Amino acid sequence: MVDLKPPVKGQGYEGVLKGIDEFMAHSVRSHHPGFNNPIWGGWNPAAFAGELIAATTNTSMYTYELAPMASLIELELITKQCELAGLPEGSSGVLTTGGSNGNMMAMLCARQKMFPDCLHKGSDGTKLVAYVSEESHYSVIMSANVIGIGYDNCVKVKADKNGKMCMIALEEEIEKTKAAGKTPFIVIATCGTTVRGQYDPIRAISAICKKDNIWMHCDGAWGGSILLSRKHRVQMDGCELADSICWDAHKLMGVPLICASFLI
Repeated sequence: MVDLKPPVKGQGYEGVLKGIDEFMAHSVRSHHPGFNNPIWGGWNPAAFAGELIAATTNTSMYTYELAPMASLIELELITKQCELAGLPEGSSGVLTTGGSNGNMMAMLCARQKMFPDCLHKGSDGTKLVAYVSEESHYSVIMSANVIGIGYDNCVKVKADKNGKMCMIALEEEIEKTKAAGKTPFIVIATCGTTVRGQYDPIRAISAICKKDNIWMHCDGAWGGSILLSRKHRVQMDGCELADSICWDAHKLMGVPLICASFLI
C-alpha cells in the first residue's frame, strides 16, 4: 500500500507531508487512552512540549558544559523522585533509557559493591547469583547475559497464588546458592508485574537481603509511579530501604518514550 523505498529524486515538502500522512494512517494509536498493550500509553501535552524542546536544542547530557540547563533539571527531577521514594538524604541517580537499562545498572552496582576491584580486574560471573520473581520482567534475564553471569545464575523465585515473590522460597534459593559455593549478590523486587500488576513484599525482601549483605533493587519500571498516589503508594511500602530503584515516566505518567530514571 505504501512505497517505502527512498526516492531517487527528492519530493520536497509536499512529499514529506504526504509521507507523514501515510505514516500516521498506518500506525497504531498508542496515544489513545485505551492503549495499554506494552504497559505504556496515553498522551501528556506538557511532556510533548518537552519532547519538542529536546529535539530542537538537540542537546547531549554527557557534560554540564554542553547542557547546563538540562543537567540541572535532571538533578532536580532525580532529587524529587528520591524524596518521593523516601530514600535517605544524599541519594542520587540518573535519567536512563528504561527499566531494562535500570535493572542492568542495579546489577552492575551490586557487583561493584560486593567486589570493588571488579571494575579493573573483572569478575567471575559464573559464581554470582541474582534472584527475581518468576513473574518478573524479561529484562533481568537479558541483563544476566550482558553482565556475564548467565541465564542459569538468574534464579526465578516461586510466586504465591497472588503473584508476589514467596519469601520462604527466596530464603531456600539463597541457601542452595551458598551450599553450591556461589555468591548471592542481588535480589530484584518487582513493583508492578507485567501480567498481574502485583508488588513483591519489599520490606520482607529487605530484611532477608540485610541478613546476607545482598543488594536489593526495586524494579518499579511500571509500578513506580504509584508513589505519586496518596491512596495507593502503600503498595511500594519499604522502597525507602532499597539500594536502588528504577522508575519509568514513559509508562503510567504518559511521558513520550523514552524517559526513565535510576535512583540509588
